[in-house]
Amino acid sequence: MTRAATKAKPKAKPATRTVPAETFDPYELADRKIRIIRLFKNTKGDFAGKPFNLQPWQCDDILRPLFRTDRNGKRIVRESFIFMPRKNGKSEIIAAIALDHLLFDDEKGKEVILGASDKDQASIVFRACEEMVRQDPNLLKRCKPLPATKTLAIPGTNHFLRAIPSDEGGAHGLNPSLAIGDELHAWRGRGLYDAIRTGQGARSSPLFINITTAGFDKHSICYERYSYAKRVLAGTVKDPTFLPVIFEAGDNEPWDEEKIWRKANPGLRGATPFRSIDEMRRMCAEAKEIPALQNAFRRLYLNQWTEQDVRWIDKSAWVKCGGECDPFEGRACFSALDLSSTTDLSALVHLFPPTGDGTRWDILCRFYVPEDGARRRAARDKVPYLEWIKQGHITATPGNVIDYDRIKLDLQEDAERFQIMQIAIDRWNATQLITQLTGAGFDVVPFGQGFASMAGPSKEFEKKVLGKSYRNGDNPVLDWCVGNVAVEQDAAGNIKPAKNKSTERIDGVVALVMATGLAIAAKPSESSAYDQPGGGVISLDDD
Repeated sequence: MTRAATKAKPKAKPATRTVPAETFDPYELADRKIRIIRLFKNTKGDFAGKPFNLQPWQCDDILRPLFRTDRNGKRIVRESFIFMPRKNGKSEIIAAIALDHLLFDDEKGKEVILGASDKDQASIVFRACEEMVRQDPNLLKRCKPLPATKTLAIPGTNHFLRAIPSDEGGAHGLNPSLAIGDELHAWRGRGLYDAIRTGQGARSSPLFINITTAGFDKHSICYERYSYAKRVLAGTVKDPTFLPVIFEAGDNEPWDEEKIWRKANPGLRGATPFRSIDEMRRMCAEAKEIPALQNAFRRLYLNQWTEQDVRWIDKSAWVKCGGECDPFEGRACFSALDLSSTTDLSALVHLFPPTGDGTRWDILCRFYVPEDGARRRAARDKVPYLEWIKQGHITATPGNVIDYDRIKLDLQEDAERFQIMQIAIDRWNATQLITQLTGAGFDVVPFGQGFASMAGPSKEFEKKVLGKSYRNGDNPVLDWCVGNVAVEQDAAGNIKPAKNKSTERIDGVVALVMATGLAIAAKPSESSAYDQPGGGVISLDDD
């Protein structure tokens, strides 16, 4: 026989079973999974130890569309983004989905990966899975919990479930048949997400479920998937393999109205709601009294994306500082420059004390950005730099770095219109500009960015906002900066704007705080934050 003749004949591919149209039910698999999940027992709260009493929204909005099949019996959905506020049964339902797949799915070599932000978060869903197994002797016979490695294994097989925190990696080399990304908004980077997606490449019918509440980092993998889910939901992207399930309050919907709570929280619905409305009422009342809690309430209870973790200035208080300013010509002002970067936004703020019998401090802002950087940011981060440039709120300088000569020229032109008493400027990376401005006749005050310099002005800024003492001219760029700003606090309770904690630009606020510091320091007889314990004094040596 020839060598070619000895070659084994290739095996024929198994025929695909196609269900006739008249008998095809795309929800047959989903309904089977629902029947199984109803047999699992809850692990927490008043329902602990009781079988799952699945609510209609859990079946109709999540489970049935998630496990639809085509006529060949293949799952249609390969990725899902489930977006819901906390305390709506998220951990329990994903634990049940994970267990059903591990124990009852027909997939070969089942690998279930529970991805989480860190060890503590990874433990939450794993413990729910483990407890469901331990509550049922029949399940415990089939499945062996290994808590030390956060693993459930089926003895005698290569099937397992494992929890992996995103801060440790560990998904490389795995081949998940089912992956669940828990609280995706808190994941550090996109490494684990990408490892899971690529690891599923060899599977014929993989499933990746991301389930999360809202976050505040709009450059994160979570916001990327959220944005994609919104486009699929709106129909602008056609992707039948992707299932968006979104429960949220609209960006501009009032966060303190109960009808909005019910819209965003499916756990408040139905004949047997399991979400506590009384707890939401208590948290809302507290958030009304403490503005710093408002972002947490909006994000965790209403699924509204916020600009930062903790809001410093209440939006409604800042809106009350709106209005057209009095004419600036001939008036005295205190000015400040925040040149945080040569490749992004920089801010010049002029702060004018009240005139006559007035009580409002008028604010004039100028913002600068490199033209190349503005186009990149507008395309990448959806920041409306180009619109603000057209409206005259931002000056775009040619190239990819800010032209400091343009800022110097604007200051010289402003000095012909009104009297610039002093200019505060962060000395970091601004030595040359300080020298040029001083040479041009300006009184330049190098202004540190540490607590010693910024604490007092920050407290005064806060007091003026709450007292409606500012008049901001309704500048949209400054409004944006105020919405972005987060603060940091030292052991003595002093606060200051924190660029490292703010996910977007806050340069306008930093400049306004510095200008406020100059203005109040120039009037030591005024009652101000400088008279309070911990109040700051402008310093050259604090950082």
